[in-house]
Amino acid sequence: MEINSRLKIGLIGCGGIARRHAQSLVSSEAADLVAMCDVSTDIMDRFIAEHIPEAPRPVLFTDQDELYAQVDLDGVVIATPHNMHCEHSSHALSAGCHVLVEKPMARNCEEIYALSELSKEKRRVAMAGFTFLFNPAVRLIKKLIDDNELGQLRYLYSERVNLGRIRSDVDALWNLAPHDISIIQYWLGDLEPVAVHRHGMSY
Repeated sequence: MEINSRLKIGLIGCGGIARRHAQSLVSSEAADLVAMCDVSTDIMDRFIAEHIPEAPRPVLFTDQDELYAQVDLDGVVIATPHNMHCEHSSHALSAGCHVLVEKPMARNCEEIYALSELSKEKRRVAMAGFTFLFNPAVRLIKKLIDDNELGQLRYLYSERVNLGRIRSDVDALWNLAPHDISIIQYWLGDLEPVAVHRHGMSY
């Protein structure tokens, strides 16, 4: 008897970035999008029609507790507004699911520490969606640094000149800086910065 080893994944939230997650899951050779949860079934119906019309239809829920009670999931992708990330991640971990949550993962250090402890207790992975860590250019620079092709690092400088989609729930610091910080941490490895400065402007 062949055992189905494909992962069963749920999607929480049907915002703008959820489209990419859904399309990645639908085209995945290792996972299936089996359930979705949002505040409205109409929103989910439109989302499916626009972004994954040819895929097997996932089961729809408007309450995350019902989702976890009725569907056996390996993990969830959380793409809700940032102020709900910690709450939704906590629900998913408590239900025994691995979690991939959009950045920022939480609103403060206390929430991050709480998620870290819960993930250890449940023995589940909770991670933020730092997609740039898989970018070939970012990985090439990492190799150049590790091979000492660039010499000793004195400073790293990051500037965002294209805001992308303007969001009402987070500012540019919360929306964009997590990517830059994750890239810098990846490049530095075990090295720790001596000082960090950031400057933002409001027009």
